[in-house]
Amino acid sequence: MSNDIGTDGTFLTRESIEALRAVGLHIGAEPFFDGNHVAYPNGYLVIKPTSTPGNHISGWEAWFTNCRGMQEQSDAPSVTVYLKDKVWQYEVWEYTPGPGPGDFRRCVSDERDLIERLKEYFFSENADFEALKTAQNTWRVALPLERQIK
Repeated sequence: MSNDIGTDGTFLTRESIEALRAVGLHIGAEPFFDGNHVAYPNGYLVIKPTSTPGNHISGWEAWFTNCRGMQEQSDAPSVTVYLKDKVWQYEVWEYTPGPGPGDFRRCVSDERDLIERLKEYFFSENADFEALKTAQNTWRVALPLERQIK
């Protein structure tokens, strides 16, 4: 995979970005976070729009601006992807300060493996997504009815 975007190896390749877009995921051509970001240096957000079939959490609603500048809804927690110490890291961190139930961080050394893991998270049955789904459903049930997020 050639790196058409960054020269220092901290950016995803154009091929990886296009592979994620080809399956209906949203990811910017450039990182969402800048290189000086403390938690996610040169980090990308990978988001599954509600219009894309795949794993989702019933009642989950988040909005983002797509590459056409339009507001779009997501029905699954987004994943943050970044390279740190020559290892690709991907994580979902919903709780502050966290980690909370269902939050996770995984590491892979190969960019191709990263892309496959992201596809698995959004489109296949997997323990990480199931843990998030359980945590989110438990959280909503624990709130008084008038405070539940719909």
